[in-house]
Amino acid sequence: MTTTPQLQASTTPDDGVRLSLRARLERMVTELISVIMGWAVWMLPMAAFLLLWRFLTFSPGAAGPGFLGGIDSWPLAARLAAVCVTTVVVLPAAARIADQLQFSRATHLLGETLNPPPTPEGKPWWRCLVLAKDRTKPGMLGRSLGGALASSLLAAGAVLCTVTAAVLLMLLLTSDAAFRNSTLFDSSTRLLLTVPAVATLIASPWIIHGLSELDRRLLRTFYGTDEAAQLQARIRQADQARSDAVDTADAERRRIERDLHDGAQQRLTALAVDLGLSRRMHAQDPEELRETLVRAQGEVTSALQEIRDLVRGLHPAVLEDRGLDAAVSALADRAPFPVTVHIDVDPRPAVSIEAVAYFVVAEALNNAMRHAGPRRAEVTILRDGGELRVTVGDDGVGGADTGAGTGLSGLRRRVNAVNGWLEIHSPDGGGTTVTAVLPCE
Repeated sequence: MTTTPQLQASTTPDDGVRLSLRARLERMVTELISVIMGWAVWMLPMAAFLLLWRFLTFSPGAAGPGFLGGIDSWPLAARLAAVCVTTVVVLPAAARIADQLQFSRATHLLGETLNPPPTPEGKPWWRCLVLAKDRTKPGMLGRSLGGALASSLLAAGAVLCTVTAAVLLMLLLTSDAAFRNSTLFDSSTRLLLTVPAVATLIASPWIIHGLSELDRRLLRTFYGTDEAAQLQARIRQADQARSDAVDTADAERRRIERDLHDGAQQRLTALAVDLGLSRRMHAQDPEELRETLVRAQGEVTSALQEIRDLVRGLHPAVLEDRGLDAAVSALADRAPFPVTVHIDVDPRPAVSIEAVAYFVVAEALNNAMRHAGPRRAEVTILRDGGELRVTVGDDGVGGADTGAGTGLSGLRRRVNAVNGWLEIHSPDGGGTTVTAVLPCE
């Protein structure tokens, strides 16, 4: 009986050393490329600046064809216009391109996550003006000049270290025959070069890594998040949330007043009138008395139902007792069109977040019922970590009005009051989708 021996892969110490050296070499090459690429990118706005300086310092009587061919023959006004265009358009555009390239380099080569300055809104000419007045830390001009100077030093150090290591390695590996007749590289000189050559070769990965770390710090300095600006943004967001909460509470108070005045109060007033009439006619016309009492009973029933609806609008008891699933399902059952419900909110969010999610669904379905005329709707509420995502979509006519004074506008304020955000997509003829994302933590 013949057996075939099984070959088992094993890793020897020499293989481990070889893999470690290969990984270190790959990291050194990547960091070297990144530093040199960073220098090239930083020089891009400087190239635009030098172009502008060439326009400014060009002498009409200079020898040669002139920069860009014949610019010496341009009128002074045209040259000044070229300078203005270069300042307003070329410099900001070059700086913006350099920013984007730096972000890409930091992400793909260095594994850094930076915070790019926001892109200004508006037409292209206005964006150029805004970029020309860039106030981000430390500013467009500071980034360009400081980045070009610092990256030049880093790139020079990385290239010098690499070239020195390569030359010394070549000298150590060159045979005696190649320098046999050389008076510069005799045996004693080569022996003296051995120690710095070996030291440079060994230290070059750490030197380049240190230069790469300086490059990272440079990027963080120029593009990192400004803590003061971030704090100011949080303060503005908190002020806006507080203002939205006050507006939402005031709008809710007005709604309650309106519902009580137009609904239950009118019903109860009619009931009082009917009871007064029935007291007068109880001995005169029994049949009319019966009709009056029946009408009064209907008014009482309607008033009770409106009060129940009002209380349910404030905070439905089923929401507090049984959670979002039961409360939203009850809303779906009362809708005049089929509503599909998908809910997964485990663990259960805070009561205030549940209330806002419930009102998002209630207002979206109510808006669809009153204005969209859908055949069906779908409600999806999912919890994803620290966020609760509420989506209500219908196949109605679309074109929902999200302006001030509408229910959807009030809904946006209610969502903003809990530091959430609301998005409404409602193209004409394409249905309406309301999406709210609420923080759960």
